Amino acid sequence: MASEAKRLARKAIIRESLDKQGAIIIVRSIEEAIALTNLFAPEHLSIQTEFPRKIADKIVNAGAMMLGPMTPVAVGDYYAGPNHILPTDDARGFRRP
Repeated sequence: MASEAKRLARKAIIRESLDKQGAIIIVRSIEEAIALTNLFAPEHLSIQTEFPRKIADKIVNAGAMMLGPMTPVAVGDYYAGPNHILPTDDARGFRRP
């Protein structure tokens, strides 16, 4: 990512964003990824696996889930949903039934 950013006009903004908020998290299993996702409670979650619905059924803390290659985040943000700002972070305690 950093090498790609060097070619962009907004590279200083990208570098600052990556330095302050960027992270790569490597997990050992899908189960660990699911547990981390439920703890982190992302506003947008893109699940790119062979059977994304099997994983989605185990996610209880995510604002919006995009499942598979035909549902990019932009679709969830601006086309399919009423609002692209969703209650996550401290709202993760409000679990779905």
